[in-house]
Amino acid sequence: MREISAWLSVEDGQYWITDSDPDAEFVLPGPGGASGLVGIVPGLAIVITGTQFGNVALTVQSGDSDPGLDTGGWDEVVEVSLVSGAAGQGLGILSGGQGPCELATLTPAGAGSYRIRVHVRGRDAGTADDVVTGEPAEEHLLQIWPAPPDPEIIRKTTDEHGAGFRAGAETSSGPDPRSPHGRHVMLEVSQPVTATSRANAVLERIYVRSGGCEFEFRIVVDVSGMTPQQEKRARRAVDGYRGATLPESTDPGRLRVVLHFSDGRTAEFAADTDRLPRSGPAVSSNAFSNYPKGSTQVAEESFWSWPLPPAEPFTLTLDWPAVGIPPASITIDGATIVAAAGALPPLDS
Repeated sequence: MREISAWLSVEDGQYWITDSDPDAEFVLPGPGGASGLVGIVPGLAIVITGTQFGNVALTVQSGDSDPGLDTGGWDEVVEVSLVSGAAGQGLGILSGGQGPCELATLTPAGAGSYRIRVHVRGRDAGTADDVVTGEPAEEHLLQIWPAPPDPEIIRKTTDEHGAGFRAGAETSSGPDPRSPHGRHVMLEVSQPVTATSRANAVLERIYVRSGGCEFEFRIVVDVSGMTPQQEKRARRAVDGYRGATLPESTDPGRLRVVLHFSDGRTAEFAADTDRLPRSGPAVSSNAFSNYPKGSTQVAEESFWSWPLPPAEPFTLTLDWPAVGIPPASITIDGATIVAAAGALPPLDS
């Protein structure tokens, strides 16, 4: 990859990655976006620095493919997609309306879609110094390569400066990402997850929304051959009664889902949605129903996961100790989910 290093003089605690498209409508993204590091609109990304005025050490790597992820040694790592307009002059770095000439036209002019991985360390030190006239207190690395548009991925967040921006975003107006909102596209799946001597679990469908997706499961538990007392307790276990289990199980743990992405991130299940981060990734129970059907008890439960997954295969793991279902995994095609989300109208349409 082509690599350029320079000191960038920032103003007002930010710098811009822009295609300088003269035909683009001038719209600013929310400060720091969901990550507290970078906000995006078509043709423009604004990166938030801890240093308010003065020097930031910046290295830019640009090439034809992803150079590979390495979060070691960095405080914050975030990936975003940036789309350049037809009249764009190529992505470049600006601060206060200007920037070093070697940081201009980092990509070819004209329409294009790019992935940008932003790495930062030392923002808290830059915040403490406020104005840096000599050696930079913070360091940034940008990796840029052509790639189709994909959802933002927050790889790592550890500094206090970003936490402040994220807290501000969480109190802003708009729908809470921790709950389903907006229109959806339904994907029929009917994919078996696991089968035990007593239970069968199937992923019936996925409801895709712009902010995430719902996974809907149907679990059928056989209660035949049990004593009346055992059957009553087993049906209650399927109904979600606390402490109730099948005779074969001593663990009253509830049904849960965990997602494992290829980039190493995990969307963990939690029953208390309010304690989960708005930025995710996370999973919570969304809806639950149950009913008897002959010698079986049926549970239908959906789980909400946010944000949208990367456009690549990921692993979904389901387990339900109370009804004797050990952890079982299936593979989901993230590209299909992202494509379905791309067909949705805007939330305000």
